[in-house]
Amino acid sequence: MLFLLSFGLAGANHASFNLDEIVNTINENSDVVPIQLAKIFGNERVNVYFEDGVVGAVTVNAKVTEYYTHEVTNPTLKIYIDSRTVIALAEGRESLNHAIANGKLRYEAIDPITKIKMIIVEITRSIFPDFFN
Repeated sequence: MLFLLSFGLAGANHASFNLDEIVNTINENSDVVPIQLAKIFGNERVNVYFEDGVVGAVTVNAKVTEYYTHEVTNPTLKIYIDSRTVIALAEGRESLNHAIANGKLRYEAIDPITKIKMIIVEITRSIFPDFFN
């Protein structure tokens, strides 16, 4: 999920963030994504909403194959986050669990399969909280 959130950096109207560079970094590092997360989030249509924009992405086998500075049609997952939280997560000043618990990061599964995946994520978070830190 964190690699998808990095899109918030690109869309947050920060001149220093380049969407193409972020996508290249995500794809170059897709092999280091834990297999469990790659299976859960590796094939999605995601819209990441932040305070001043949206970035849409399509992932296939944990690689970003399409990305836009607008929503993708028929998303399977919607993520809501502000750019400060994205930066704090990227810099390690915030954990994923903490951001979710405090409402700084919210997500909404749209289709039935993604809803099941998110239930699995929630169960995993409750049993193994350090997995998402």
